[in-house]
Amino acid sequence: MLEFGRFGRPHGVRGEIRFHAHNPKSPLLVVGRRIRLGPSADETREFEVERLRFDPKGIVMKLSGIETREDAAQLTHHRWFEPRAAFAELADDEVYMADLLGLRAVTVDGRELGEVVDVIEVGPHALLVVRGRGRRHLVPNVEAFVKRMDFEKREVVITPIDGLLDDGAAG
Repeated sequence: MLEFGRFGRPHGVRGEIRFHAHNPKSPLLVVGRRIRLGPSADETREFEVERLRFDPKGIVMKLSGIETREDAAQLTHHRWFEPRAAFAELADDEVYMADLLGLRAVTVDGRELGEVVDVIEVGPHALLVVRGRGRRHLVPNVEAFVKRMDFEKREVVITPIDGLLDDGAAG
């Protein structure tokens, strides 16, 4: 199961909730779709999308069985999961963000930095969130810094950014 997006805060008092899709143009965003959501892929419940609308801040949806603001609040920070087969095939140079999670991050000279624990979309490029040895590093997912992703070895090879990996750069 792959994460398709995350639920935010309730919207209004009639059970609607904000949804932050990793791909807001996805054909999966349709009324009537039965979806799996929960705090993790192993702990999901099924809902049906009853209403769906886009506004300047993103997506607002109403799910079956969620009737009040309090009901919707229980879903805040839950994630929508879909089987990999529900997503389009990727080109050779593309990856799903979910496939990056758990990769071991190492520098080009072999120094271990930690593990990719999240991917944050900020403008034209994503940031890989690498956590290791009590520290967190944000690494732009661009060719200048991410040299190679090896899914067989489950690692991402990074060229260090001046100042980013120094002892004073904890985040």
